[in-house]
Amino acid sequence: MYPVNESRITYRGIIVNVRVDDVVFPNGKSYAREVVEQRGSTAILLVDEQDKLILVRQYRHPVGRMSLEIPAGILDGDEDPLACVLREAEEETGFVPRDVRFVCAVNSSIGISTEQVHIFIGCDLMKSIQSLDDDEFLTIERHSLDDCLEMVKTGEISAVQTVVALFAYKCMR
Repeated sequence: MYPVNESRITYRGIIVNVRVDDVVFPNGKSYAREVVEQRGSTAILLVDEQDKLILVRQYRHPVGRMSLEIPAGILDGDEDPLACVLREAEEETGFVPRDVRFVCAVNSSIGISTEQVHIFIGCDLMKSIQSLDDDEFLTIERHSLDDCLEMVKTGEISAVQTVVALFAYKCMR
């Protein structure tokens, strides 16, 4: 770890903070590095009894388009990732997986963000009630793994947590 001479928050937001660190590199010089602080999130690939994958399509403003991705959500404080992912799966899709496997944790954008996404795969789904937040407008879609992997190739699926979960599921089968 390189030493930090100074660190200052330049923006405090609802979901993220932005800080600028003055980092000392091995050549002895200091360089400014911007860091997006985010408390972490979870995502889950839900697999139904017909081996169809349940994804959600929703608008993602930073990229200005609809995105097809697995259900995901931000950790509430020091919430356990498993509790978070179960809550998000039910809220977004109306399904609760009874068999949940942890896949891995990935840094979503390691060059600028502290966000770590905990990725799971969930099977043996129990129907529940979907309960979207006021600012969530999404539709549920079911696709085969092969169709999803083709959508990764074409760029229709590009969210990192979704791509990782799809390839992990392919390896597990």
